Amino acid sequence: MPRSSARRKPNITKSASIQENAPMAVINNESEDRDSTVRGSEEPDAPSAENELAPLANATEASSTNPMSTSGQTGEFLAVPPSDSERIVDNTASASITLFPAAVSTHTQNRLNALIRWVKEEGYNLADASDLVDLKWGELSKGEGVVLHDGQQPAHLTLIAKISTDGFNLSTHGGWKQDNTFNKGLDKQKASAVLVNPERDPFNVFFESALRNLQALQDHGLHTGSDLLSAVKGNTIKFSWPLFEKIPSEDTVDWTREEVDGERSDAPNTVWNDWVMPVNLYNDTSLLKATHIPVPLPAYRPNGDLIGPSFWHSELQGAIVKLKLIFKFYYIGFDNKSAFVLQPYDIVVVYLPVVQSTSLIKKRKLTDGPSPSSRRVPFKSD
Repeated sequence: MPRSSARRKPNITKSASIQENAPMAVINNESEDRDSTVRGSEEPDAPSAENELAPLANATEASSTNPMSTSGQTGEFLAVPPSDSERIVDNTASASITLFPAAVSTHTQNRLNALIRWVKEEGYNLADASDLVDLKWGELSKGEGVVLHDGQQPAHLTLIAKISTDGFNLSTHGGWKQDNTFNKGLDKQKASAVLVNPERDPFNVFFESALRNLQALQDHGLHTGSDLLSAVKGNTIKFSWPLFEKIPSEDTVDWTREEVDGERSDAPNTVWNDWVMPVNLYNDTSLLKATHIPVPLPAYRPNGDLIGPSFWHSELQGAIVKLKLIFKFYYIGFDNKSAFVLQPYDIVVVYLPVVQSTSLIKKRKLTDGPSPSSRRVPFKSD
């Protein structure tokens, strides 16, 4: 949820573009025993879509003290040519090697700038400690628990990260088992996943700062003397999502009307149509349908379409996403533990996961023919 413009209006400036006629380094080669074949100059290929967030951003001296500061301008991240340049050799009598800087597409630079603006302006930048100073722990309304808020509503913490392929448990059942250790019913089950460093500049630096700021926020809300159940696990961040909620009651029901035995609205059952459960949980699911409805994960494709439960695994596991997170706190008195939980307000895919084949057949080089032991051996007569 965008914050009020009265709170802060960053001055966003357009990033400097790379000059088309950049100077070229020339290395003379004095060897005269070269082949006289000449290669014409070729324009280097533009970066592929999956590398669009490759190192493109360096903070200026003005932001060197705090490169994560929300008060900084987008213009602080300037596009620079990559270090590796294509070499084109001219093997004439005075042969030379010319270095051309790789081109950075305007689309890539604009997209990078848009993501940086989103992180800084569309919520509270989790990578900027100064942006989190005024946030407090407390109850905004009775019964909704303790959350990190700005005095009016839960704080939406913005972050760009990668959803790890490890610890991925976003499914319609969240990995629930009938003999689970925690003795919780299916109605209490949560789906979960782990966020890791996206390894793309400048968001890799943002992520490292976000880890430190989350630790500081937890230390501030921790009950004195209690054990910490942290949302930060080493260099990763865990978030979870409640899969089910009780069927909402209608405030407009006429309690004086004589109800027909067995009368029930069909609306709650329709939401289960796309909620496929494992066969071994059919009985538990049937009982759950009488009292609860599923809660879809607020995950969206780049075009804004909601990602259905059947596609959570294929479209979210390994994807780079932008998130708005709500930070919640629970105190478990009988265990004297302070538990901190991150819950997504929304998740939007920035780059789809890279799909790699796990099939041994597809990894083979089929043109090499069958394996030696499978080749037909000519019959030899005595």
